[in-house]
Amino acid sequence: MNGRTYDSAIARIKAALYGKAIIDDDPAVRQFFRNDGTLESKLLLLERIARSLGDDWSDDSRSFLDVTIAMGRLQLLLRKTMASYARQYGDIEKGSVLMTGPSGEAHHFGTCVLEGMFRSRGWLTGMLQHRSISELVEHLTARRYDIVCLSWSTGVLSGITAQTISAIDAMPPASRPAIIAGGQASAGNRGWMVRLGVDQVCDTAYGAIQMAESLLAKRHAVTAGSSPPTQKEPVERAG
Repeated sequence: MNGRTYDSAIARIKAALYGKAIIDDDPAVRQFFRNDGTLESKLLLLERIARSLGDDWSDDSRSFLDVTIAMGRLQLLLRKTMASYARQYGDIEKGSVLMTGPSGEAHHFGTCVLEGMFRSRGWLTGMLQHRSISELVEHLTARRYDIVCLSWSTGVLSGITAQTISAIDAMPPASRPAIIAGGQASAGNRGWMVRLGVDQVCDTAYGAIQMAESLLAKRHAVTAGSSPPTQKEPVERAG
């Protein structure tokens, strides 16, 4: 799909999301499900649509109510998309990853997309909207995830985000997961997040998955005793 076709698909699906209570029979939506693209390509298209809906509200071209209703319909498309694809990478689990954010984070669609991409690649995934940092730490301790992806969208949450990162970093080594940070607010706050304990900061879903696979390989190597623990790598800058 070239750029012009991609933009056209976004515009036509958005029109359906805004205009129809039942969108399954809309031509643009039917075409979306008929396309033979990969799950990841469809998830990324849905993520682009979600961002475009957010832009509509930010520039006052659509009301908050219109955008909220459209996002609800987009969530239905996301669930149907996930249900229509069998696992693409076999039945062997690669590792485990938790998708979460600081308490108070209100934007979760991108996190849902990332969770679907991890799951399609053979990862055991979880999602948690926690009410307190202690609840998150207890969950991580009990489940022993390899990776936690922490996404936050606004600088208003910088304080609680810093506390969340510090709490995860302070966990005992046996239960502490590697931390990958992302989301719109991460881009301008890389330095202090790494100082507090974030292992990598990623700008894209693909970057997060690639870095998670790299971090998982290193964890397995350390566990097997084939290599010593390494220092944190430079911040990843996915393009």
